[in-house]
Amino acid sequence: GGKAHIHQAGHLWGLDTEAVQTKLPGEYGKIVIGPAGENLVRYACVLSQERVAGRCGAGAVMGSKNLKAIIAFGAAQVAAANPPALAKLTKRWTAALRANAMTGEALPKYGTVGFLAKGYKAGFVPVKNFSQPQFDQAHEFTGEGYARDLLTRNTGCVGCPIRCGRKQMEGEKEIKGPEYETAGLLGPNLLNASFKRVGHWNYLADRLGLDTISLGGTLGFAMELKERGLADLGVDFVDLDSIPQIIEDIALRRGHGDELANGSAWLAKKYGGLDFAPQVKGMEMAAYDPRRSVGLGLGYATSNRGACHLNGGYMIFLEAMGPMSINPQSPRSKPALTMMMQNLMEAISASGVCLFTSMAVFPNALYNMAPGSRMRRLISRIMSRSGRVVQLLNSRPRLAAINLSLIPYPQALALATGMNMNLGRFLELGERGYNLERLYNLREGLRGKDELPKRMVSEPQDPQRPETIV
Repeated sequence: GGKAHIHQAGHLWGLDTEAVQTKLPGEYGKIVIGPAGENLVRYACVLSQERVAGRCGAGAVMGSKNLKAIIAFGAAQVAAANPPALAKLTKRWTAALRANAMTGEALPKYGTVGFLAKGYKAGFVPVKNFSQPQFDQAHEFTGEGYARDLLTRNTGCVGCPIRCGRKQMEGEKEIKGPEYETAGLLGPNLLNASFKRVGHWNYLADRLGLDTISLGGTLGFAMELKERGLADLGVDFVDLDSIPQIIEDIALRRGHGDELANGSAWLAKKYGGLDFAPQVKGMEMAAYDPRRSVGLGLGYATSNRGACHLNGGYMIFLEAMGPMSINPQSPRSKPALTMMMQNLMEAISASGVCLFTSMAVFPNALYNMAPGSRMRRLISRIMSRSGRVVQLLNSRPRLAAINLSLIPYPQALALATGMNMNLGRFLELGERGYNLERLYNLREGLRGKDELPKRMVSEPQDPQRPETIV
């Protein structure tokens, strides 16, 4: 087996995430932090190449241990339990992903910023710190517009057939384009309709090692604090040209950036505004307003790490963004469905598979149905009444001792590892992992009730529609 070594890295301290990776051996895998992690910004992230592990302040954890980078190299082969069968399944699965309307067409064509158009229509895109129902400049800020004006090419993770990543130019340099979360929270959430700005801010945040979700949520909250006369932290909804300097100040904990580096919950405790701080248990919300997806709101509140759309179960896909719409304003069956989705998302992540592949679980027949068709309404009605059955499966997952071709993860895991795996065991695996994460976070100091900010439960997202609350 290999050995671990600790090396002095003083010559790397202070470098951004791009520069430090060029200083490390090219053939090694790398996880690094930027200045934000070194300065213990509470939402500092870690990067590997251009990929970001953004949430929970992992960069600050590394920085607190004076750990600038982790690198690894290996040549050992990992043998699958059943290579021929796994290869056959992988080929079939890849073909299904490429043929699916979402993973084979929409995501490769527009990336996740393509979600903006559906978000405007469904009303879940955050606008002005989650305080307005619609973005007046929505027509200027869409995935289609980004593809037309800025996209240079698609990219993606190694071996992935979806290729949802974007590339754009920053001067004469080609850089990573923004994902939906970054676009939503640094765009409409700050009343910004410029993808060029978002791309620049995203690139700057990545180099400095900042989570763009918490960055956008914190900036939007600070802007509303100023608008209400509660605090002036150097940002507002009018002067967006100052944002690059503020981002750098946050990473270096300089000036107003020193307080902004602590996130919206900390700011609310000092200056007020806890009712409209977009966070749960100290973690800023993703770019989905839960008042237009109450199941996601429940997921935000009960997630094992705060207001995370993925650990929350990503109910937005079943309620408002995917091929069906299980009444996004109704709580009916949502507790059971949210729990099932939290366990399923956890199991997929534990398998090492991208969560976007789960969008192909829904066949093209569903994606191609007209929004108001009788069949779509029937499916949504059935799903909205499925709570008791789903809860039975949640409490006794091994009842689902089956494998389904539309859900290939259990079978792939069995063929790769030799484990005895089926859908029920897979859900059980997800539940154990989810609860273990919660216990770990509680041990490490996670605090707060399973609840949303008062704005989300008492202030209708659309004043003309009183039902748009969680």
